[in-house]
Amino acid sequence: MVKSRLLVTGILVVLFFFIVVPQGTAAQGKDRGKKDGKKAAEFIPGEILVKFKPGVSSLVRQKVHDKFKAKVVKRSTKLGIERVKLPAGAKIAEILEQYRRNSNVEFAEPNYIFHADWTPDDPGYPDQWGLPKINTPQAWDITRGSTTVKVAVVDTGVDLNHPDLQANLVGGYNAINGGSAQDDNGHGTHVAGIIAAVTNNGIGVAGVAPQVKIIPVKVLDANGSGYLSDVAEGIRWAADNGADVINLSLGASVDTYTMREAINYAYNKGVVIVAAAGNDYRGTVNYPAANDHVIGVSATDSEDFLAYFSNIGPQVDVAAPGLNILSTYWYQSSSTYAFLDGTSMATPFVAGLAALIRSQNDSLTPDQVEGKIKAAAVDLGAPGKDDVYGYGRIDAYRALGNPPPGDVWEDNDTAGQAPLLNDGITLNPTFYPAGDQDWFKINTSTGKLVIDVLPSSEADAIVEVYDSGLSLVGQADTTGSGGREHLSLSGLSSGNYYLKIYEAGGNSFSNPYTLAVSTVGDGQENNNVALMASAVTSGQTIYPTLNPAGDEDWFSIYAHEPGDLTVSVQPPSNMDAAIRIYDSNLNRLTTIDSYYEGGSESGTVSLLQGGTYYIQVYDYFNAQSNGSYAFTATYTDTTKPVISNVSDGPDPFLAAHNASNISFTLSEEAFVTVKIYAGSTLVKTLLNNSLRGAGSHSVSWDGTNNLGYRLPDGLYTYKINATDLAGNVADEVSGTIYLDKSIPEISNLRVTPSIFSPVIGDATINYELSEESLVSLIVEDLSGNPVRVLLDNVRQAAGSQNAYWDGNNDSGGRVSDGEYILRVEAVDLRGNPSDAVNASVVVDGTPPGVESIYPADGATSISLNSSIKVIFSEEIDISSLNVSTFTLFAAGTPVSGLVSYDAALKQAVFTPFTSLEENTWYSVVLDGVIKDLAGNSLGQPYTWSFRTADLTSPQTAVVSPVEGSALKDQVTLKASVRDGGGIKEVYFEYSADGSNWMTLPGTAVLREGTVLEGLWEYTWEVTGLPENVYIRVKAIDLGGNTGYSQPVFYQVLQSNEVMVDTGGGEYNFEQGQVKLIIPPDAFASQTRIRVSKVDQNGTVAPPSGYRLVGAVYDFTAETEFNSPVTVVFKYNPEELGDAVEEALKVYYLKPTTNKWEPVGGKVNTVTHTVTVELEHFSQYALLAPEKRYYLATPTRDVYGNSYFNPDNFTNYPYEIYLPNETDPASYRIHTSYTRDTDACAS
Repeated sequence: MVKSRLLVTGILVVLFFFIVVPQGTAAQGKDRGKKDGKKAAEFIPGEILVKFKPGVSSLVRQKVHDKFKAKVVKRSTKLGIERVKLPAGAKIAEILEQYRRNSNVEFAEPNYIFHADWTPDDPGYPDQWGLPKINTPQAWDITRGSTTVKVAVVDTGVDLNHPDLQANLVGGYNAINGGSAQDDNGHGTHVAGIIAAVTNNGIGVAGVAPQVKIIPVKVLDANGSGYLSDVAEGIRWAADNGADVINLSLGASVDTYTMREAINYAYNKGVVIVAAAGNDYRGTVNYPAANDHVIGVSATDSEDFLAYFSNIGPQVDVAAPGLNILSTYWYQSSSTYAFLDGTSMATPFVAGLAALIRSQNDSLTPDQVEGKIKAAAVDLGAPGKDDVYGYGRIDAYRALGNPPPGDVWEDNDTAGQAPLLNDGITLNPTFYPAGDQDWFKINTSTGKLVIDVLPSSEADAIVEVYDSGLSLVGQADTTGSGGREHLSLSGLSSGNYYLKIYEAGGNSFSNPYTLAVSTVGDGQENNNVALMASAVTSGQTIYPTLNPAGDEDWFSIYAHEPGDLTVSVQPPSNMDAAIRIYDSNLNRLTTIDSYYEGGSESGTVSLLQGGTYYIQVYDYFNAQSNGSYAFTATYTDTTKPVISNVSDGPDPFLAAHNASNISFTLSEEAFVTVKIYAGSTLVKTLLNNSLRGAGSHSVSWDGTNNLGYRLPDGLYTYKINATDLAGNVADEVSGTIYLDKSIPEISNLRVTPSIFSPVIGDATINYELSEESLVSLIVEDLSGNPVRVLLDNVRQAAGSQNAYWDGNNDSGGRVSDGEYILRVEAVDLRGNPSDAVNASVVVDGTPPGVESIYPADGATSISLNSSIKVIFSEEIDISSLNVSTFTLFAAGTPVSGLVSYDAALKQAVFTPFTSLEENTWYSVVLDGVIKDLAGNSLGQPYTWSFRTADLTSPQTAVVSPVEGSALKDQVTLKASVRDGGGIKEVYFEYSADGSNWMTLPGTAVLREGTVLEGLWEYTWEVTGLPENVYIRVKAIDLGGNTGYSQPVFYQVLQSNEVMVDTGGGEYNFEQGQVKLIIPPDAFASQTRIRVSKVDQNGTVAPPSGYRLVGAVYDFTAETEFNSPVTVVFKYNPEELGDAVEEALKVYYLKPTTNKWEPVGGKVNTVTHTVTVELEHFSQYALLAPEKRYYLATPTRDVYGNSYFNPDNFTNYPYEIYLPNETDPASYRIHTSYTRDTDACAS
């Protein structure tokens, strides 16, 4: 079977130990065989017991007995009790009432008959204190249960072999696994023994209902725990298998549908269900005890106090013994006995009682059984039902329908049984059992009838009066539970009348009610007992009577404070008046009896405290007065009222408050005055002799004066005065309230600077306070989240204040750049909060950057009318931006212009005063001192360069072969191209006549990107060209300008034609190469040589493309020499201009950086040469096209950097010196030739 996951646990055992009761045979208890049914208390008919008060003489005692014609049969000197025999036919109840009313009698009661009640012989019975506590022995005289009544113990099972249980066990079920209902824990066995242990068998213990049967239902395991599903199944099984009562000594803290349905199922089948409240000592009752249709049980000890462990709550219905309870037990497979504690033990006491009630009357419904148990319970704790004991601790004897002791008026359930009451009598019958009706008879000769009934707190009495024919003549039902019913009838015919008194709900109450009957009707009756005392007004004289004989009058008067009470009685002549005065607890304070018949009695007693006081007036001889007497009770208040518990608040009285309340407590009713003073000047009257009752009071002050105007801030005094109704004046009480309706003001909040860099410094916050206050200064982000608490309730004086923020958060870390809110709040020293004041501050700790520039770095072809523009990453401090920090340079010289700035665009513009130079490189420098609004500087200078537009065509020239040369086979053309703006395209063109130009056949356009200048080569087969041809170079620069060289004339040779140099030397033609043979003696330490080719006319051609044979040096390759190479640059001093000869240096253009690097050189002003020794020829690759050399003088730019002066570029000849070689290969010495301004060996 699938189990519910909800776990239900049995009530925990609090105290755990064992005793073994010796087993054996003992004398059987006496069974008087009482018949089941209602049993009244027995007494000797016509006989009573009377005890007189100490000091009463034998003469007075005899006089009292004679009045009733009674005879003393026996007097016990030890007890002081007289056994009195009444005359035949005397009604004991009536005579007892007369004895009791006599002031000389201490008590009078019937002479009850006592029996030797049936007592079990079980040896453990004397330790079972719970059984006599609930009056089980008396109940056993009525019934010990019926074998047809079954109680299901839904628990851990029951020890099926226990000798003290076995005879009373029937059936059984195991809801856990369908097996045996045998107990494996002990708990269920203990519960079963309390209900129905086999009793009077000479062994073990006794049960509450020893003759009923137990059905064991196992739902809890060996640990005392089980599933909700099993418990619910066990309940339903028990209901289906004949259970009259189900005991549930188990529970859980949860209310479940499953449990409720099981409970309702059993209830609807007529089963009485009893469950334990729980052992957690808390104010909530466990389930199922808290469910409807379940009798919830708390536990008590032997003194009728709540057991320390017991749960309580509104679902507790009754209480029962649950501490140190002895019963049957199972332990480690043994049948034994144990003392246990718990509401688990209290519950079977109630279940056993329910079984006795069902045994007595098996037709009762579960609700009726529960009602009898509740009605018979002994009220404990607070009067009536409470959360601790419910309706009280159970009483088995009373629950079986027996009246409580002392109701001597039973049986009077019908008019025919009604006893005759004497006029003026007061008696105490009970509404018992449930549905009880009390009938009484009274004779009136005055035509008046006054009836008063005062029930117990929970009973609702109804009074009906019938005439002798049992016709209804009057009824009283004006109050509810505990209310006094008063019925006064007049104009009645003389004769007998019947009183019917019953409880409105038919409920049973063991506590008696008070009934008083009078036919006098003097306006104060019925007031024969203190409970029905007639309330009188102080100082007022009334005129009651003492009628009939033995009548006494009770009055009450209320004293709200200690004082004096004076009582006076002026009696008629035959009345010997006596007065007794009692406090609220009916403790006698004094007796006034100074005079005999007709003498006025008067006396005063001091009252030590306020409250209700009682006055008893009676005739000393219990005689009937022949007229009314004058009665006056005067209470004099001699105690001045006390003003206490004075407080005020809110104090201080702030702007946020509508009013300040002044509270105080009056000890008694008094006229109260409350006034407000500024110093000694009255400014406001809050109360002026206003009557206020005893207790707590409060008045409000709104901070205004009597004219309604708001008073200035400051300290004010209030004074409270009171005078009671007797004129007693209270001691004045005063206090102070500080009025402060002005809130602090925060003004002139400012942050300097409003944009700040934490790297540079702090932001300063300045503000002014209108008064001394506790200030909080918080930095928040734009979402309102706190970032930094700069001040937290810091006390600051009125006036100017400041604080600082370093840009950090509360963790010490830098906050992100952005806008923040500074919130300042203040609370003055009396608690008035200011309005929050906010200011904005921007944190900027990041240096400004450059987002875009114009022209772009390295841009070319820039318009001559351009302005230079910079957009920064953030707004710039305009004071840091000028022509000194935003500078345009042309060849190191600042360009004049104007700097402007647009803050919205964050754009700075440099506008030159004049147009820019054509085809010129310009550099722009932004100085690092430029700063943003927070003061963060740019740091390093920001530079870039651009070149203006090129409006000049390229300069071109054919360099080689020299004009007039003969061209044969494969020819390499060399051309010089120069342009300041860079070359885009280069063409070689030819023409036969110098006018119609065509591109050389088989060639494409030569493109080299943005090269400023250089040597251009083109090799092709001359076959097909005219015999006489013109060659020119066409160049197009990046600006689209086209330049043409001068045409050069050449002759075109056939492939078998040869032209050699006639300038000297030998030429060998080996393998198609020219060899120069130079004699060995032609070498010096450094031989100046030049390799060239000359035409037939001696014209020198450039040496490019020729090799030296022998010791071969290829000037177009990067072969390294083994020793230095010396290069000599020659110059013309007349062409130096303003340059100083001694300052000349050789520079070369370094390809990797495209910058000019100094090589140095030794200047000879005589020979006008600059000599440089190069250690690695390949490093400088003189003949390579990317190596360029210049002669120039150094100068300095605006930054102090040395650089060459391009204005000193000039065309100088140079010579190459080759190192000595041991092998004088074929060399030819030639003269030097002049290069163009490229100064580049080729």
